[in-house]
Amino acid sequence: MQQLRADNPQAAAVKQALQNLLAGLDRPSDDTSGKAQATAAAKLSIKDIITALETFRAGESVLDVSFEPKDSQPVYAVRTYAKGKVWDGLIDGVTGAAIDNGTVTDESALDDEDKSELAASKHAKITLREAVDVAEKANDSRALSAGLEQVRGRVVWEILFQEVKHKPMHIDPITGMVQQ
Repeated sequence: MQQLRADNPQAAAVKQALQNLLAGLDRPSDDTSGKAQATAAAKLSIKDIITALETFRAGESVLDVSFEPKDSQPVYAVRTYAKGKVWDGLIDGVTGAAIDNGTVTDESALDDEDKSELAASKHAKITLREAVDVAEKANDSRALSAGLEQVRGRVVWEILFQEVKHKPMHIDPITGMVQQ
């Protein structure tokens, strides 16, 4: 193995490559900056999106609202349920309008985790909106994503926040109690 010495031209190249690598690690990735731009551009909160869903998907239970920017634009991926059918769609984070027609899936075609979450939603005593209210008040922060998730073998409303300093909050859909 050849030893690199400071006066060796290869050493200078290696040093430069390492400095470039370290500098790149200090910069936010394009994906992160795109998400930050989309978050800043989002005019509507999760509760606003839930209100929009309650209007144009009337009679359906809102199961999930997740902030998922597309091409640096604020977009929410959403899921609702009614009469044995799950609807997944995209909602514009500025206007609250549906971006597409979404997809409808029969509940029998869902995977086991989704079936478990759906079963819990049928027995939920608090809505997603109520869980978001509890979480936002407890953290004095705006929710970024919220929905039913399996955590440690239990189905909970999981609320994620804009500020990274806040850990996800888990709320029991039956009791409305915050889970640790």
